[in-house]
Amino acid sequence: MDRIQAFLRLTRPEFLLGGAVLFWLGTRAAGGAVTAASYALGQALVTSIQLLAQYANEYFDRETDAHASNRTWFSGGSGVLPSGRLEPMVALTAAGAAAVVAVLLLLVAGLVDWRLGAVGLIALAASWWYSAPPLRLVSTGWGEPIAAFTVGALVPVTGALAIGGATDWRLLLSFVIPMVLVVWGMLLAVDAPDAVSDRATGKRTLWIRLGERAVAFHAWLCVSAIATVLLAAVWRPTSSTAWAAAAATSVLGIEHYFIRGEVTGNRAHLLTLSAVASVPLIAFALGVPVD
Repeated sequence: MDRIQAFLRLTRPEFLLGGAVLFWLGTRAAGGAVTAASYALGQALVTSIQLLAQYANEYFDRETDAHASNRTWFSGGSGVLPSGRLEPMVALTAAGAAAVVAVLLLLVAGLVDWRLGAVGLIALAASWWYSAPPLRLVSTGWGEPIAAFTVGALVPVTGALAIGGATDWRLLLSFVIPMVLVVWGMLLAVDAPDAVSDRATGKRTLWIRLGERAVAFHAWLCVSAIATVLLAAVWRPTSSTAWAAAAATSVLGIEHYFIRGEVTGNRAHLLTLSAVASVPLIAFALGVPVD
């Protein structure tokens, strides 16, 4: 039973909610008829790639996670591998299994729409190389923006393409731009509590590379995200209410409040919670139809 619980913690299902809401958001821009089969195919593709990224990150980051002294529910890894509750090969095997499922789904998706297959392939590659050597994007400073594009842009695009029909690309763009900024800010915030362990193991995340400029850059991301969400709501008032989008973006203000100063203890917990919550909350607000 302990190994089952440890594997569930390794999987970290709380992160899957963002992918589900972002996929749904993308379907809002599609004009085709939504069928259970098309929706399930697209969502399964997104989830399998998410799981690949999660398991791979746990495996390749296990040395850094072993030094984490400021771990929260959303940062510092699950802690399952460093604690010895599961062997590292469990994570690598799970990543391989998720990759096999994702490739099989990519083949089916490619038959449905070659664009869907191509987008999925790009997301798959970015998710693997985010933490896997030799690229290990997370330690180059490019990991966060590439991951933000993968999650904030490619997941909604997958939703639009999976449903088919006449995609409203202007509507989709108004979803994608703010969500890329929101996800980028979330990733930077999740980096913050791990600064000590990352420095100790030579993992040079964007937060480490920016140094004293990191907080200011996070502020820029939050302000830009809020501005684009509000502009998107005004630009397409028949698809989303401005007040709903504005209310959701308030979580970014909370996120930035906690990232200022020393990010430890309860402050680190509240920062990562608000940062991770910002993705599904704002994505949902953007997709809410007008009454």
